Amino acid sequence: VWSPTPPPQATGAGIALGAIAPARPMGGGVNAPPEYPVASRARGEQGRVSLIVRVNPEGRVVTATVVGSSGFPALDDAAERAVRRWRFEPAQQEGRAVFSTVPVDIRFQLEGARRW
Repeated sequence: VWSPTPPPQATGAGIALGAIAPARPMGGGVNAPPEYPVASRARGEQGRVSLIVRVNPEGRVVTATVVGSSGFPALDDAAERAVRRWRFEPAQQEGRAVFSTVPVDIRFQLEGARRW
């Protein structure tokens, strides 16, 4: 649906009116962790992927962008793919759900037989 004015923003350009409660990933096992790529496990690749995630008022991911690489493209891709499927509790401003931008860090760490 096209709108002549942009939707309210929790972060970004302009002046925010009222207190803003930031978006956060939904709990309760709703958001599956990324799959650790098999080839990355075999090579012993580990690291942290930092993403900036844009969340709409319905709590769905609009964009997920890697802003800090693990140093391994396969891990970066796995993190981005997983986060794009996540659901969030949307940011709230004056009791209304609004678009927001949220930082998300995903850590890939090999641990014994568990490997995640």
